[in-house]
Amino acid sequence: MASKVHTSTASVKYKFWSTHISGMALQYSGDMIGAEKAFLKSQDFACELSLSFNLQHLGKLNVEVGNYKLAEQQFIEALAIREKLKQADLVESTNRAIRGLQKLRT
Repeated sequence: MASKVHTSTASVKYKFWSTHISGMALQYSGDMIGAEKAFLKSQDFACELSLSFNLQHLGKLNVEVGNYKLAEQQFIEALAIREKLKQADLVESTNRAIRGLQKLRT
């Protein structure tokens, strides 16, 4: 369904979210390679705030596959965007992800 939305809409916002949601669905179904490709493709349609969501989800994906260094970089990038945009609730969400990653590493 998300793929159909992506191909049938002219809205950049809808293209981002349909592709991003495809990435989430692929990740939850265990297709990490497909998920990563969808997440990276959705960046072509991202505004600054949606890019922060994208980076956070890419970070989560990389935690799942054990690529902690890349996950940390993605979380830090998401955090910087969210702090810049003064999105306190999203900043806290990213800080929780970073703390969780730190716990995994110890």
